[in-house]
Amino acid sequence: AAVTDLAREEAVAVDALEAVDLDPETAEYLEELATFVAERER
Repeated sequence: AAVTDLAREEAVAVDALEAVDLDPETAEYLEELATFVAERER
C-alpha cells in the first residue's frame, strides 16, 4: 500500500509542477530531487 501511496503522491506532484509554469532549469531540478527522494524511500 505504501508504494502505491508514494506513486500517487509523485503523480500529484508532477501534475502540480506541470500546472505551475516553471522555467526549465527549476523544473528539471525539482524533477531530479523528486526522483532522488523516491529512490531513497524504496
